[in-house]
Amino acid sequence: MSDILLHVKNLNITLKRDTHDLNIVSNLSFDISRSMVFGLVGESGCGKSLTALSILRLLPQNMTLTGEIVFDGRDIMGLNEKQIRAIRGNEIGMIFQEPMTSLNPVLTVGYQIAEVLITHKGMQKKEALDYSVELLKAVKIPSPELRARDYPHQLSGGMRQRVMIAIAIACKPKLLIADEPTTALDVTIQAQILSLLRELREQYGLSMLFISHDMAVVSETVDYAGIMYTGRLMEVGNVDELIKKPLHPYTKGLLNSLPVKKGQPLVPIKGVVPPPHLLAKGCKFSNRCPIADRDCEIEEPELEEKLSGHFVRCFKV
Repeated sequence: MSDILLHVKNLNITLKRDTHDLNIVSNLSFDISRSMVFGLVGESGCGKSLTALSILRLLPQNMTLTGEIVFDGRDIMGLNEKQIRAIRGNEIGMIFQEPMTSLNPVLTVGYQIAEVLITHKGMQKKEALDYSVELLKAVKIPSPELRARDYPHQLSGGMRQRVMIAIAIACKPKLLIADEPTTALDVTIQAQILSLLRELREQYGLSMLFISHDMAVVSETVDYAGIMYTGRLMEVGNVDELIKKPLHPYTKGLLNSLPVKKGQPLVPIKGVVPPPHLLAKGCKFSNRCPIADRDCEIEEPELEEKLSGHFVRCFKV
């Protein structure tokens, strides 16, 4: 059995438009080994969530997908709709970004967990509902028997996120995709959710694709990370090395944006992520980069291994 659970190579996501097509994600490649947590990090609009959705083939109809996605030895791109549906929620679980819009407001949370078990594991309704209570207990929701009968609007944001995690792990997937699982949660609840994910990883031996814009969260959660910008990987390496010895100006900018100590001003990255139709000709970060020169504006650098296991897309490193 290969140690690589998920292999993504030269992934391209294109938005179909009347006038011309736009490349949203460009030649993206990464591997996730078994029991490994891989992080995709970057500002909003960099293509992180679209990358996650492409793995499950859940992209909008106006987007096309090319490249290689191999999960546990199977070519995801070659599966028909019935085959990919058997994988979604079963072998690959996903925690979506906003639980209030992801959960069905007219169904109890217990039934929404049970629905996954009925669909993929063939459980009877009563058995699945009983097991949903056990899953709520596993994600540390108090009084799980009572909460299973609640509707999403009756739960706090942190509890709704725990319900989403319970749904994602219900079938004991091999891969868990966590798309900004702590967004819109306060710091205390955020820490609880991250602690829960670490415990579940150890308990179930989960591999995980963890998506975030927060380098501080990533440093505590992942083993290996890819820094993403405008649909490209700008830097990839061991997370400890990325935090301690970042090489790409964009990675340095993300780290400098973090609060260090009280009273010390933040150092934001100038400008914003450009829309796909306004990308620079050369390096896509050149119009925001503090060390870019004329060469950076003309040609786009390749992702190259600068140190052992540490890849960077930059002429200046």
